[in-house]
Amino acid sequence: MRRILLSAFVAVAAMNLFAQQSTEKFGPTVVVQCENFKETPVLGDLEPTTSEFDESEFVYTVPNKLRRYRHVKPANLPGGVDPVLQKQGASHWSRAPIENWEGTSFTAFPPDPSGAAGPNHYVHMVNSKYTVYDKTGTVLGGPYNLGTLLGGGNDGDPIVMYDTDADRWFLSQFKQSNNSLQVAVSQTSDPLGSYYSYEFSLNSFPDYPKYSVWGNAYFVSANKSAPQLYALERDKMLAGDPTATIQGFTVPSLTTNGFFSILPAHATSALPNASTPGYVFYFQDDGWGGVAADEIKIWEVDLDWVNTSNSSISTPEQLAVSPFDSEFTTSWDDIEQPGTSQKLDGIPTAFMYMAQYREFSGYASVVLNHTVDVDGTDHAGIRWYELRKVGSNPWTLYQEGTFAPDAESRWLGSICMDYQGNIGLAYSVSGPTVYPSIRYTGRYAADPLGQMTLAEEDIVVGTSVQTGANRWGDYAQMTIDPADDATFWYTGEYVVGNNDRKSRIASFKLASDEDDDIGVVSIDAPNNGSLSTTEAITVTIYNFGLNDQSNFPVSFQVDGGTPVTETYTGTITSGTSAQYTFTGTANLGTPGHYEIKAYSGLSADTYNPNDTTVKDVQHLFADDVGVIAMTSPDGSGTYTGAETITVTIENFGTSTQTSIPVSYEVNGGVVVSETYTGSIAAGGTDTYSFTNPIDMSSLGTYDFIAYTELSGDGDLTNDTIMVSREHEICQPQADCSFGTGFELFKLESINNSSSCSANGYGDFTSMTTSLEQSANYTIQVQSGVGSPVASVWIDFNDNFAFEASERLITDEAFSTSPTDITLSIPSTAPLGEHLLRARSAWNWSGATVTDPCINVPYGETEDYKVEIISFSGIEENGIEMKVIELNDGQFQVNLTGVNDDAQIEIHNSVGQLVYNKPFVNSNMVVDLSDQAYGYYLIKVYNDDFSKIQKVIVK
Repeated sequence: MRRILLSAFVAVAAMNLFAQQSTEKFGPTVVVQCENFKETPVLGDLEPTTSEFDESEFVYTVPNKLRRYRHVKPANLPGGVDPVLQKQGASHWSRAPIENWEGTSFTAFPPDPSGAAGPNHYVHMVNSKYTVYDKTGTVLGGPYNLGTLLGGGNDGDPIVMYDTDADRWFLSQFKQSNNSLQVAVSQTSDPLGSYYSYEFSLNSFPDYPKYSVWGNAYFVSANKSAPQLYALERDKMLAGDPTATIQGFTVPSLTTNGFFSILPAHATSALPNASTPGYVFYFQDDGWGGVAADEIKIWEVDLDWVNTSNSSISTPEQLAVSPFDSEFTTSWDDIEQPGTSQKLDGIPTAFMYMAQYREFSGYASVVLNHTVDVDGTDHAGIRWYELRKVGSNPWTLYQEGTFAPDAESRWLGSICMDYQGNIGLAYSVSGPTVYPSIRYTGRYAADPLGQMTLAEEDIVVGTSVQTGANRWGDYAQMTIDPADDATFWYTGEYVVGNNDRKSRIASFKLASDEDDDIGVVSIDAPNNGSLSTTEAITVTIYNFGLNDQSNFPVSFQVDGGTPVTETYTGTITSGTSAQYTFTGTANLGTPGHYEIKAYSGLSADTYNPNDTTVKDVQHLFADDVGVIAMTSPDGSGTYTGAETITVTIENFGTSTQTSIPVSYEVNGGVVVSETYTGSIAAGGTDTYSFTNPIDMSSLGTYDFIAYTELSGDGDLTNDTIMVSREHEICQPQADCSFGTGFELFKLESINNSSSCSANGYGDFTSMTTSLEQSANYTIQVQSGVGSPVASVWIDFNDNFAFEASERLITDEAFSTSPTDITLSIPSTAPLGEHLLRARSAWNWSGATVTDPCINVPYGETEDYKVEIISFSGIEENGIEMKVIELNDGQFQVNLTGVNDDAQIEIHNSVGQLVYNKPFVNSNMVVDLSDQAYGYYLIKVYNDDFSKIQKVIVK
């Protein structure tokens, strides 16, 4: 699929044409009153907790994001490098943290840090405690257990907000025992005073709640099946009214990847006008299916607390954005750490907390962010957006960008905007050379759109890795300081020595408080292209200060050379910007990179870190192309004997290219060379599919190298990409250490009481039982926690594939007590031995386990062997098969008790027949040395019997 690179202005304008105005509205599906109200003691009188809560209890209650699936449309966009990946480096010096201290301690996986600043306090929460600080890090109260405040246990997913308009504090957690949300609202502005405590029971577990403050409601979303959005009656809750109600809405047209975490808009500063509806946001990846292109959906919510039947949620606006890739792994092992195979959860399938909403003169703005794979290699970066809305017009995309400035991964971002329109973005960072740490960046309101221009700054540098679990986050939170509406406060987690996980609290600021403060915020010209020896330099100057400024020096340098200094003679009023083009020019006539630095020289300037901006400009070669992505074969992990090789070629040069030699090789084999004969304009891309497909049916790793060989190519460093594709085996993984697997599986003579299997997969094919055609049997299963579901397959055609037609039990619930499930054997079931696969998944928010191969976060897979016999009860007496592993992929198959001819078949783990011969002698040696490593199913059979055995080629 062709992708043309447009200018930022044209691209944004085109995208906004796709925004669709809402036309239908739907009422609430749930309206319930608070069921448990109380007034708490004064928190300052409570004793701090002296011990951690029981972490094993907590782990059961926070298996967030239970379902994460592969893309159902593997050929989704962008199919390579993120099209809005920020290529320009930082142009402003970093701003050092103002405050920076260690937060509340924790032991849980994950800690779920949440925090908010008030006028005089900072309140911090983790699973499952909270602490009240002053704004220099002094502990004023706590840490306290959440259960002390809210009642009941310390179940988790805490959220704290400061309600700026009401000057109150909002603290919450979920409660597992009755699927409820517990919320406390302070009676005064003192976070150490008394609270009104409310509890609202819901129809199912409200996992991963995300709250916001709005005009007449506290909104909260939940990662669950319908309803997914709730509104809490804010006015009554502030007044301590026990009749406060909650309205629940089923969100229409919500296409998910199994993860329902929508995000309500949060009024960062002043509340919106009373007539302004609530807004809810969700991104949708075209790879999930159901949408033609990547987009943001936006719903409007109108509330009537007197007559709730008048409340409604709209069908969504659909706002097109640049293509992104939100798929990492199905096992949550996404983010690399140095020196360990343990990876961390990148949480790539939802907007990160919070959706900060702010109103300016003439428009409203909201900033959002989520984690993306920037280049198809599980290299995480942060895609961020600023959306704007003018009056009753639809939302528009004002700017977007993807921040991933190096090989390390950045994820779990939180983004916020101050009163000047400056944006702060803080996040976790880890990778091949960086331990899990916390950093931030930002941009000024006048900076070039789509760029984070502030040099990265460390909040805290990690010194070790996390082991024992991949869960990370699941929250991080940035809020604005209500005292100045400009200071950003952030909390997140990091790791120090010996797997010691910590939380951190820090603040930083972009806005200036100075009277005289001016700086160059962007270099507008020149840009990458065919440059000359006399290039004009144009910059934008921004007045950060409170005083108007006139007649001040402004300078530029190229590659650290002699400065060119001139005088800006106009007047720039406070909070505005102006362009200036230097009279002196720059010699950029030789192809290559140039660093241009521009800066102001106001003598009265009292804050210099924002004076300077730096830009890398490239004099492009006329002829310069390269392969930037491989879109086929995709990363699905399942491949055939005829896979088409498709690559994306980009024209980095200034001349249109119409004939480009392009080649690839796989696993160091024969080079395949062909010629692209289309047309790619300067800066554009196109795809090319090689003529002949390749065979990728065998299991294993396929390492591709694809490259161009254009004659006269000026830069050979960008010609080539290397891509690996793994043909995976059907041996799914899961985490059953919390009891979500089979602690008992009983079927006739199979009676297996087992603990959690390694990686959630248990090979129990040494256990077998006989089952009659047309008969019904009782399977007895038992779990260690909660209410999992179970599905069962029998591989009747013995191809090791477990087709949907072979699934005999689907998503049957079972529990911590022995549970009976009926297994019905079809009358047409083939006689002989077959594999039986049983799978469990923790039944949270409608989770299913209908795929025999896909990984699930919590559950287990167990394989057994069953022998189908006829209803007459005649068995294959005396027939035995034993397989002995020899050397170098050879196996000896010993068969006794058979006098007639037989056939031997062998299938690989994706159901492909790789061996089919008459069975010769009673001790036959089969050679699988030419097959890829992995599991294989050996079957020996004739009309009277069938025997199977699973083996592994190493």
